[in-house]
Amino acid sequence: MHWPPGDILPSPDVAASGCAGYLALASHEAGGEIDEHAKGHAFYQEGLTGLRALAAGWVLLFHVNVVAVPRIISVHPFGVRIDLHPLLTVGWIGVTIFFVLSGFLLTTHLLDALSREGNRALPRYYVARVKRIVPAFWGQIAILFAIAYAVEGAAPYWTRYIPLHLAMLHNTSVEASGAINPVYWTLPIEFLFYVVLPLVAVRLVRWDPIRTAYRWKALVLIYAASVALSVAYRYAVFPVGGENPAWISNQLPGTIDQFMIGTVLATGWRWWRADHEPGPGVARLSTALATVGFMGIIAMIYYLDSIYDVFWSGKHPAVYVWYSVHAAFVGMLVLGVAMGGPLTRAVFANRAALLVGTISYSLYLWHFPVILWVEKIGKMGYATFFLVSIVACLAVSAISYLLLERPFLKMSRRSARAAP
Repeated sequence: MHWPPGDILPSPDVAASGCAGYLALASHEAGGEIDEHAKGHAFYQEGLTGLRALAAGWVLLFHVNVVAVPRIISVHPFGVRIDLHPLLTVGWIGVTIFFVLSGFLLTTHLLDALSREGNRALPRYYVARVKRIVPAFWGQIAILFAIAYAVEGAAPYWTRYIPLHLAMLHNTSVEASGAINPVYWTLPIEFLFYVVLPLVAVRLVRWDPIRTAYRWKALVLIYAASVALSVAYRYAVFPVGGENPAWISNQLPGTIDQFMIGTVLATGWRWWRADHEPGPGVARLSTALATVGFMGIIAMIYYLDSIYDVFWSGKHPAVYVWYSVHAAFVGMLVLGVAMGGPLTRAVFANRAALLVGTISYSLYLWHFPVILWVEKIGKMGYATFFLVSIVACLAVSAISYLLLERPFLKMSRRSARAAP
């Protein structure tokens, strides 16, 4: 069984300590409040919100499987063995879906804002990003500190890393990155992209009026440059990654191509819609892109599973390009879902997907500590551990969304409405 070695997953006693009791799932009425509030937000797109559920759910299942101790899982239809465990052991690819989605959604809305307001939109963009990410992040750190202090009777060992986390600088070392919660390693990467995106977006929006092949060629060159930069970075830093090559090779700019495929596709989709009337062909293309994209993601998972013994050793060239190819398939899925065909709406815009997608940030933040707390209950069967962990994670995440995220999202909405 496998996952990135020595990696973004330190030993289970690192992330958090102790827990008292369990929280029940939010009621149907509370779920309605979550969903209805999210629908009023400018960034809300039903299918893409549902796709966030896939991303968060995949990372959740990956970590539940890690703590439960991975095992071979297979089915044998018509006497043919099909292994299912790679879908869990490579479930960390949900992070790539998050990165591509961020590139797509943020570019879509930033270009809209820039086209209306020019550079005056940038301060509000940065403030909105801080309000979206920081409150739930800082709030969780405070809660984990309080729990650890109550259980141990003293400040936890990771207290010395809190200033780095508050400043989004905890990726300066492997130890700091995973000291409090091992999922925190992605947040500085995401935050740095927030800073970089406007530098690209202000150029892209200037190309809106251009109706020549030039702008399309420029988009291709931007994406090609991001892939080249990512591959070159991975090639350069992998040998110095030591026991943790996965961590160092996934820092920016090693992941810039994952964000930029989202940016490029969002821009291209924006330009295409400005020049074309919607028709039945869009629905067919939506289904085709989403299907090919999802099947490509699955194919890349099984390919990685087949070469895993040598992949992280750096002896296989796939280690430098696998993420880029995988991100391209994710981009196809994201664009297909954004086009809103009937198949993608059925899969990603249903009630369950929308609810989980709405709380996906809190689910991402809380799932690993909650899984460790569930483990402390006592020995459970593999399936029982999965079920209890998933229910507990969803419950805690719904409460975190309602108490830590939603108040600041409401503030952002009021600010947006008050803007000229």
